[in-house]
Amino acid sequence: NPAGDFLHLTGPADGAAGDTEINPQLLAQLTIAPTAFFTTLALGSTDADQDGLDDLNELLLGSDAQATSTAGDGYTDGDKVTLGLDPADTLRLDVTDISLASGLPAVQWVVAVQKSDTSTLSLAPVATYELLYTPSLANPQWQVVRSGTVALDGVQTLTSQIESALSVDPVQGFFRVRLTK
Repeated sequence: NPAGDFLHLTGPADGAAGDTEINPQLLAQLTIAPTAFFTTLALGSTDADQDGLDDLNELLLGSDAQATSTAGDGYTDGDKVTLGLDPADTLRLDVTDISLASGLPAVQWVVAVQKSDTSTLSLAPVATYELLYTPSLANPQWQVVRSGTVALDGVQTLTSQIESALSVDPVQGFFRVRLTK
């Protein structure tokens, strides 16, 4: 066992000796079994929970590879990462009021992001929002009636005024908000 014998110092290892290939500091950081970690690395881009975020990225981000939504807020981990959020961040979108301002519909809505304690993101991402309208839910034909950008940080209440050229009946129709990148 010469001191310069690289293979002796690095492997092959059985995990029992001090010359293991598995970094003990890495093992202390893992919240899953080492075999699951290396299986995920070997399998590559599997997505066990079908949330749009592959298992390797789930492992690296610390999200739950067995749950579609790590935060349990109804938004998939993949959608949140696409928006620039951590999968453990909680996201909420609500339409809260519809009124007429100067005879035109105005939709008030709330976007709320609560950063998780484990979030490593320092800057608030900016997303594009689309306010959509359909006259009926029986056969929804959603159309974008307003769009813009919004910072995904904290709780914000926004009011979106609908343009006069659009055919929107706030009494008979339905609104929803969608975020995109």
